[in-house]
Amino acid sequence: MTITKEKVKLGKVDKVVDSQNLHVRDLFSKETSPDIFVNLRVSVAGKMGTITGTFGKSGKLKVRLDSPHDLAEQQLLDCEVELRYKKNMMKKKANKFK
Repeated sequence: MTITKEKVKLGKVDKVVDSQNLHVRDLFSKETSPDIFVNLRVSVAGKMGTITGTFGKSGKLKVRLDSPHDLAEQQLLDCEVELRYKKNMMKKKANKFK
């Protein structure tokens, strides 16, 4: 039997690289290992994307959107990034995400 808990983390768009690539900040603290979040799905202003890796040393992430956004850069910088995942509550070190 597996008991999971749905978790939600919120971050902010830090920089718009191009129409499909963003840098995201404040999704988690810089002490958190970002490797376990790579390839998870995020939502940005109604568009879905994937975390592709880390950027810098301060806990920023690179996100690639599935389709190009049609918002102005300033509007996108004001958007929140939402990461939803399930945490396995039965493990002693419950850091495996689905």
